[in-house]
Amino acid sequence: MKLANWLSILGLVITAAGLLVNLGNLRGWFAQADRVTMLTTLTATGAIPANAAAFPEILAAFPPPARFDLSKLSGLQMPIGIASDDASTTVPPLQYRFANGFTEPAMSFEQLQVWSGIQGHALLSLLIGFSGLLITLVGVLSSAKSARAG
Repeated sequence: MKLANWLSILGLVITAAGLLVNLGNLRGWFAQADRVTMLTTLTATGAIPANAAAFPEILAAFPPPARFDLSKLSGLQMPIGIASDDASTTVPPLQYRFANGFTEPAMSFEQLQVWSGIQGHALLSLLIGFSGLLITLVGVLSSAKSARAG
């Protein structure tokens, strides 16, 4: 088999892998159950208590500033959206809530979604798919060139 044919086959396999990663992203194959549970709790109740199972993982991924006493941390809360002039809604960052009522910005809701595995693999699947397409294109063009030449 010629190199051009191998490149075409390799490109198609890589493109299929990119599509499989995209399907996995859409179907939630990469989501981590305890993190998704916390995200669901946050959207349903507006807060995650500090004693939740995966809360230490949130602290590790998005630590509050060192000036805060973590023993007084009572949870993570979702602030109320702020309406802008063009009638779209901007969601401010999620906030760490402390026992004294003080809040500190923690992370965006989108960052928490990526952390939970709900989203975040779309770019990877796109890059894999485009690289497969490029390799396939090189194989097809090389095959066409050799067929024309000989």
